[in-house]
Amino acid sequence: SARSTSPPQAPSGDQANSKVRGFKGKGRSGEAPLMKDTLKADGFTNITVGNALSRYATTVIYYNSGKLAEAQAVEKIVASKYQTSLLESPSVVKDNDVLVALGNK
Repeated sequence: SARSTSPPQAPSGDQANSKVRGFKGKGRSGEAPLMKDTLKADGFTNITVGNALSRYATTVIYYNSGKLAEAQAVEKIVASKYQTSLLESPSVVKDNDVLVALGNK
């Protein structure tokens, strides 16, 4: 008897092509790689991480013009662990689609 297998779930929106950069705020050792793994598990593939230059009280998800849907998809994942806010800011995001600055909460 032939077995039918369903194809893997494709990421919603444009997650596989979204360019996401994550920064850990000062005092958040090891958090950025954990966030990267969580986002990868949810279909994001183009993720880089680094260190923020300052401390953030809460997590801020900055996004580029026209990238609100991608930012909301990231927020949905990150908000399960952090208090988040969304902010359109092309000057902060630069050549990324979404930039996550991990805060203390």
